Amino acid sequence: MDHILALPTDAKPIKTSSNKDEAWNQVCKGLTEIADQELQIRKIKIKSTFFNSFLNNTEILSETHSQKTKLLLKDIFIYPNLKKYSDQEVENQDINAKNLIYELIKNKKILISGQGVSGKTTLCKTF
Repeated sequence: MDHILALPTDAKPIKTSSNKDEAWNQVCKGLTEIADQELQIRKIKIKSTFFNSFLNNTEILSETHSQKTKLLLKDIFIYPNLKKYSDQEVENQDINAKNLIYELIKNKKILISGQGVSGKTTLCKTF
């Protein structure tokens, strides 16, 4: 959720409200809307064929190979060498992106940053 919702709309306790029925109606309506939104989100299904197509898509390169009719990401992807920066370590280290998955498992969260069109999305698709 992107924001915090206070109900009733004046964010004051219902027992202090001059119109308790209206305050309860606002709470009920707000909770119903939130529950409906959650149900809609849970109904979203991504078809595996679409998802696999997205993961294997090489975008503009997909039809440029002289010996293949359809070029897949796995056909051209090379793991890049990266720099590992840590606020807890004195020296930053080189790390092969192939080993980055172990860092993710160990640390639970990592931040991948780089210039535009530097391969961040492609690296994540490969993982």
